[in-house]
Amino acid sequence: MRSWCSTKAGAPAAAWLLGSSMVAHSRTTARSSSLFIRAANSAIPCAAVRSAGRRWTVSWPATPRGPGGVIEADVVVLTPPIPQSVALVAGVATLPVLDYVPMISLLVALDNPPAIPPPGGIQLDDDLTWSWIGDNVAKGASRVPAVTLHTRADVAVARWDEDHDALQADLLLAAAPWLGAANIIDVRMHRRRYATPVEPYFEPCLSKADGQLVFAGGAFLSGRAAADAVMRAGAES
Repeated sequence: MRSWCSTKAGAPAAAWLLGSSMVAHSRTTARSSSLFIRAANSAIPCAAVRSAGRRWTVSWPATPRGPGGVIEADVVVLTPPIPQSVALVAGVATLPVLDYVPMISLLVALDNPPAIPPPGGIQLDDDLTWSWIGDNVAKGASRVPAVTLHTRADVAVARWDEDHDALQADLLLAAAPWLGAANIIDVRMHRRRYATPVEPYFEPCLSKADGQLVFAGGAFLSGRAAADAVMRAGAES
């Protein structure tokens, strides 16, 4: 694990990178413990989480990528933003109300490396458009030159409803200093309505249904606490 993000002034920021991918790390962890992980295509949207006796079902609809389906589990961990988790567990669990700020992200593929200095990620406090930028090759997330950029929350709020193509073109102009002399190969823009909680939840994680539903992710402060909750629930089931 290594630090890979700094502030614009060069001070270390709280961003860390595993030497291998998160998926590989999860598989290694699973092999070295009694925890078994069933991986699913993250592009398939989950439709609902429902009680099934002493177990739980997670269902997803049919998409162009494949048929719908259902899996069963003793414990379900949900890491989406709270408003999206509320929709998934409607009728089976009550969750707190948290406020979020939005963000608009750009993923830009290039023909040459960008103009982002080492270690590859920068937290920006004084930029008029961007709050964070990252070199995906430096992060280990891409084999081809690519940059991810996140807007400031106030920029996302002000420009949320603008035309997609016009907004993307303006954001690319604002991204130009970080792209350097590289040519743009492809661009993807994504609006994230629930990007960052205004205030994190006061508990490190949240457990419901006698510990069988565990809520973690950005609104909560401890992935370790969520893992401990899962292991406790597994031992008691």
